[in-house]
Amino acid sequence: ASTNWNTGANWSGGSVPGATDTVTIPTAGVTNEPTCSTTNTVDTLVVQSGRTLTITTGGFLTVDNTPNSIASGGTVVINGTGRLDMTEATNGTCITVTGILQIDAGTFNITDAGNDLVVAATGFFDVNGGTSTIGQTITLQGGATGGRMDVDGGTVTCNGSLSIDGNAADGLELAGAYGWA
Repeated sequence: ASTNWNTGANWSGGSVPGATDTVTIPTAGVTNEPTCSTTNTVDTLVVQSGRTLTITTGGFLTVDNTPNSIASGGTVVINGTGRLDMTEATNGTCITVTGILQIDAGTFNITDAGNDLVVAATGFFDVNGGTSTIGQTITLQGGATGGRMDVDGGTVTCNGSLSIDGNAADGLELAGAYGWA
């Protein structure tokens, strides 16, 4: 029907997903790439290979029950004043990026202390602007094409440690602001 997250006809169940729903944006069968421009809460989020979810001005997406594979080969882009909050009831891996998590502006938060961001060997955490706050540890799992974090603008605050594993020789590029608390 459209790219609007809040149009029920865009979803397989015919209604906009809510706080208890698992949202999967699948590799096949998607006509329009979704754009979130209002406030929404879902239980779990998976963006599969070849797909893009954009959270733009006015968009505030809370993913309330992680761990998640937020970009499972796909791409999540936050721009304008968009915001993505990931929460987790227990400590551990809150989000694993196996695709691209791109912060151009706006806000990305892993809100609970003790929760981690893992950028898998195929993943890319690309910060070009905005503010990103990670509750605990950022882990870059080395790989030939991923396990990479670039901070070219914006601010990243990590309330724990940074771990660069495996073959992640090019795993970290810092050109913007960054801080560890």
